[in-house]
Amino acid sequence: MICSTNARKPIKKNKHWLKSDEYKAAHGEITFQLKHLLAVDNQITSSNITSINRLLTQLSKKVLKLTAAINTETEDSQLHALRIKCKKLRYGLELYTSASEQLTLSITAKTMKSMQSKLGDFNDSAVQIDFLNHYLEQYKKSGTACKSDQFAPS
Repeated sequence: MICSTNARKPIKKNKHWLKSDEYKAAHGEITFQLKHLLAVDNQITSSNITSINRLLTQLSKKVLKLTAAINTETEDSQLHALRIKCKKLRYGLELYTSASEQLTLSITAKTMKSMQSKLGDFNDSAVQIDFLNHYLEQYKKSGTACKSDQFAPS
């Protein structure tokens, strides 16, 4: 399948933006902030550990509560919300890896990454099913097959 002209426009726009001074400035600012965060992470105090632990514990309880509520009737949107919470918890755990030995959580970043990946696969499948159902409805209405260029991103 060949990309249509409409599909190439966003690619050209992104290529142009990645070469721009605006992108270079944004990249430099983000790099500076990340380096600053790493320096702060190495200076974690015991009072910070308590706050971090409290925050991550609350988030892990939410994740566990949502996980326990999953059944065959669970909506796709609820699973997507769980995936987002897993992502937040995982990133929090990864950000404070130097303090992880001092945290009292039973959940690890590795567990969150695995769960997030599985939920992501499920979400991708759900979106694809919706797309195919929509395609099937269009096919039934028109009585003819859709052209392959209809699959090209717009």
